[in-house]
Amino acid sequence: IQYERGDKIPVCMLNCSGCTGSIKIEHTREEKLVKEGKDSLSGDLGSLVHLLSSFSFFKNIEGKHLDTVVSFFRLNQYNTGEIVIRKGDPGGRFFIIVTGSVNVLNDAGIVISTIGQGEVFGEMSLICNDNVNATIQVKEPTSILYVDQHNFKKIIDYYPAIQLYFSRIIADRLNKSNKIRAEDLSSGINGNLS
Repeated sequence: IQYERGDKIPVCMLNCSGCTGSIKIEHTREEKLVKEGKDSLSGDLGSLVHLLSSFSFFKNIEGKHLDTVVSFFRLNQYNTGEIVIRKGDPGGRFFIIVTGSVNVLNDAGIVISTIGQGEVFGEMSLICNDNVNATIQVKEPTSILYVDQHNFKKIIDYYPAIQLYFSRIIADRLNKSNKIRAEDLSSGINGNLS
């Protein structure tokens, strides 16, 4: 036995002594994801659980665990024009928009895109362990859930389906970025400038 626990086995191909066929290994954990400190949801979050269950991020979590996962988050209200995170700041939180919308700004303060209810931001700086790569400014009065890096890692370690969710988000954003770049390149002037 090379690994003492099933959750420590890396994603890989397994070889045996020469037999043919296929095998599927499944591992389940009996341990529970436990929030340190307060056990119950605050009133604001408790009343939002039904709404949150329809968000893409929370669809990756079994219904019976939803209350526990939501309890790791905090809810913040923002007014129009407030900056939630600024490009270059150290990443430290993952955000989910509950109501309202925010603008993603480039270095010049120009709106690159707008994201709204159920959408997420801040995950790239946590996943890549890097600084924030865009400024997020509130477009209209907005409620945003956030979780710190420590609890974010706890959640994604316990729910591998969320890792796949983030892989899809990153792939989708890369695809959109590539399309924009291709359009910019194709609209340029061809030929010799002289």
